[in-house]
Amino acid sequence: MKQKLSGIGLAVIEIIVGILILIDPSGLTKAIITVAGIVLIVMGAISLINYFRSDPVGGVLRQGMTTGLMEVAIGFFCLVKTGWIVSVFDTVIGLAILISGVSKLGMAIDFMRLKDSSWKPALINAFVTLVCAIIIVSISASDALWIFIGIVLIVQAALDIVTTFFPGKKKDEGVVVEEQE
Repeated sequence: MKQKLSGIGLAVIEIIVGILILIDPSGLTKAIITVAGIVLIVMGAISLINYFRSDPVGGVLRQGMTTGLMEVAIGFFCLVKTGWIVSVFDTVIGLAILISGVSKLGMAIDFMRLKDSSWKPALINAFVTLVCAIIIVSISASDALWIFIGIVLIVQAALDIVTTFFPGKKKDEGVVVEEQE
């Protein structure tokens, strides 16, 4: 049940991000990159403080100095080169959706091997995700692409919710057993 709620929570976040992308794709992207930069700088500062507060051997073993400096550097890069990151962000999103599609395909095959009837909606979900990812990665950045990405996020979230709430039936040695909540 906890896993289902987590999946639903992620789907709701996907829907919100999809809607925000439809409203102002460039502004949302810049905001995400800026927030990520600030968070990385804060995390880096915390890593550096922890490095200097820890014993020397522990600091070396945890590589706190390197981790902290890398987080600060990447965060600073996000803040200074926001425009460049925005220009490749659609490709990064496309790759993330592609990875999600591959994961969903694996899950559908797992369901099929377990003789769980939810493998069919899961396979459809995986197929739609993979097709959308391929389209996103192959099209150059434009407002139409961002609209497509927003729609894809909303549709994928809806499919994830449907797959979560309608898991189907599991077959175990010829006996049909419904999933318990």
